[in-house]
Amino acid sequence: WLPSSAPSTALREFRRRWHAAFPGLPGLLGDDPAVIGYHNAMEALLTALGRARSTDGRSGLEAELRRLRLDLPGGSIRLDRNRQAVRDGYLSKIVVHGGKPTLAPVAVVPHVEQTFGGLLSSAPPPGPDSQQCRRGSPPSWAQ
Repeated sequence: WLPSSAPSTALREFRRRWHAAFPGLPGLLGDDPAVIGYHNAMEALLTALGRARSTDGRSGLEAELRRLRLDLPGGSIRLDRNRQAVRDGYLSKIVVHGGKPTLAPVAVVPHVEQTFGGLLSSAPPPGPDSQQCRRGSPPSWAQ
């Protein structure tokens, strides 16, 4: 995740809460992808746990995770049938201003899922023996 678009209400609120909770830490640390990622994972888990009935056990939690739609600091997010996140992707380019490289937003790709619009297969994660290389066409948003 990169903050390459205008801050959303959820991102502004997260930054406000981050500064209040950790006043001694540098503010930009709250924008770190690891911090945002852990926040998003815990927010999803705690929300689903709060909605699941305690008598439903694991199946109740999994059902709530499948139904979950959240507005998080990086944008809205949901899970697909493989329990993988589907969310907007932010495309940026590196530009130099005053001798310093920065990121400039290029586009927002809506609803990016694990196959990147069919460019990747839904087979197991890439590895030495998991998927054969194949020629393919990039999705329309990449052309």
